[in-house]
Amino acid sequence: SIHSDTLPHNPQHLILLADFFEAVELKGNGLSLDCCVKLLPILDEMVMAPQGWTCEHVVFAVFKSLTSLADSFGDLIRQTRSVIVAGGVDLSREARLIKCNNCYNLF
Repeated sequence: SIHSDTLPHNPQHLILLADFFEAVELKGNGLSLDCCVKLLPILDEMVMAPQGWTCEHVVFAVFKSLTSLADSFGDLIRQTRSVIVAGGVDLSREARLIKCNNCYNLF
């Protein structure tokens, strides 16, 4: 799992992550909602890093990745959050709703 504790402290990590996100195509690569939940905080940290907004390469990579994730998961997130379920407990739907809410908050 990618852990980005040191991201704001090391500009080389930021550039390396930007290289990765610029090179990889996130849309249509079999990513799951779980992957989206894990990638969004990393992309958020990249933008929030002091060097993030000053480096065009980083901004482009983050924008490209966010666009791909929104294209891939936007409808699922929107639909899951808008459906009101009456009745019994659906644990898988509840788990999906939590993930969708997390993604929505980071988008």
